[in-house]
Amino acid sequence: MLAAEKTAGKTFTAMRLAACFTRGDDWPDGTPYTGEPGVVVYADAENFQQNIHARMTAMGLDISNFKTPLFPDTNFNAEHPEHVAALNYLAAKPEVKAIFLDGLQASQPNTKENDVQAAKVVVLFARLAKQHNKPFFIMHHIKKV
Repeated sequence: MLAAEKTAGKTFTAMRLAACFTRGDDWPDGTPYTGEPGVVVYADAENFQQNIHARMTAMGLDISNFKTPLFPDTNFNAEHPEHVAALNYLAAKPEVKAIFLDGLQASQPNTKENDVQAAKVVVLFARLAKQHNKPFFIMHHIKKV
């Protein structure tokens, strides 16, 4: 999980990690990426798709290596079984090397952040990570105290 305040660099960090999976870039600590490059799934729950594409392009990433579980400009909602099924379908594909969820809280619009139900998405992603043997990254905005 990448958890930090807004504008702390979560999306940049996610894109940097995605470059390892899609282009075979070294890991951020300089360790070589030894896996086979492929595609990543990017489930955006924050209505941020256009900005994400601009960031990908600015980082020299090939947008065709990023798949979304839904139609463009449709926010991922973990409370909708169809969205979860679409994510699971893509995660099962052998060319998919990692899955990113941008916006833990936004992916559960009917759940309060401190509600015990908010952990359901984390548990869901952990289950899918184990089932598909692939890394799942979740980005979460923490509030300033």
